[in-house]
This record gives sequence, structure tokens and C-alpha cells, in this order.
Amino acid sequence: MKTKTGQERRTAERFPVKVLVRCIPLKGKTKGSKTPIEGWRMLAQDMAHNGICLYWPKNTEITKMPRIGEKIEIHGLVYGDSGALPMTGQIRWMAASQKPDTYTLGVKVTTPNHEDHFKAVEYAIA
Repeated sequence: MKTKTGQERRTAERFPVKVLVRCIPLKGKTKGSKTPIEGWRMLAQDMAHNGICLYWPKNTEITKMPRIGEKIEIHGLVYGDSGALPMTGQIRWMAASQKPDTYTLGVKVTTPNHEDHFKAVEYAIA
């Protein structure tokens, strides 16, 4: 099976979005806990069929850094009839942005059937 080159991945069809999301690490997440779960507020910049690009201004929160390979739960990206639908994903890459203390992250979404939700968002903003 042929793997895509970096340039082929960059030219994949994407569509821009501007959505504030909350990302929570899956490791250590406990349901029913009264203590707040650590996480990060990030801005979703664009979506592709298999993932999203997130922008994180680190100076807005005092938390640990996200790590490449870390599995996260993304809240606020897509909504259904019953409200927000949490998506799961894995951080694939992370790079420092041109502005100080800001980072761009690439997240591969692993939630089953997420493509249907992404297509609905794409049609809504088109």
C-alpha cells in the first residue's frame, strides 16, 4: 500500500471553520468525579475528512502541554439533535506557530462515522 507524501496530505480537501472547542485527555478521565477535568480550549481552524487542525494559545491557560500521540475527547465541534456530540481523536503532530506561545495541532478523529457529521458541517457552511 502506497503512503501519501507530506505534500499530498497538505493538498487534501479541507474546509475552514472557526469553532471554539474543549479538548480533554482521555487518560485519567473519570466519570462522576467532582473535581474539574484538566483540558485545553482550542480553536478549530479547518476540517478534512479524517481530522481537524486546532490552534492553541498556550498563554490562556496554565496546564500541561498536549503530547503527540495523546488521545483526547473533543467537545463543541459538532452538534446533533440532542446537543454537542463529543468526538475522540489522537494528536498526530504539533508545531509552534509564528506568534509566541501558540501552537498548531493536527488531530486524527477516531470517532466511528465522524465523516457524516463533518459532511453536514461542510454543507452548512458552504
